Amino acid sequence: MPAEIILQQTPDDLELLDKREQLAAVRARLAERESELAQLRAQLKTFEGRYLRQVGLLYAELDELEATPGVGDLFAKAGGQLGEKIAVFEGGGFGVHVQLGDLAGE
Repeated sequence: MPAEIILQQTPDDLELLDKREQLAAVRARLAERESELAQLRAQLKTFEGRYLRQVGLLYAELDELEATPGVGDLFAKAGGQLGEKIAVFEGGGFGVHVQLGDLAGE
C-alpha cells in the first residue's frame, strides 16, 4: 500500500489565505488612490502657478493705474458708491471677493 500524504487546509489556513487576498486588494486600491492624489497635486500646482501669474499681472496693472494721477481717487470714489463686493478673479469654481476699498488700500 503506497502511502499518500494529503494536505488538508485548516480553517486558519483558509482564513489566512482570505486575509492575504483582502490585503492585496487593499494595496491595489491604495496604489490607485496614491496615483490619483499625485495627479491632483500636479493639477493644483499647475493651477496655482497660472493663478499667481494672472493675479500678479492684474495687481501690477492695478498698481500702475493707481499710480496714475487722478485714477486712485476714482477707485476710492467707485468703492464708496458701490459698497458691495466684486469678483476680482473667478475661475474653476474658485472665487475671491474683495471690497473695492480693499484694493485701494483702505
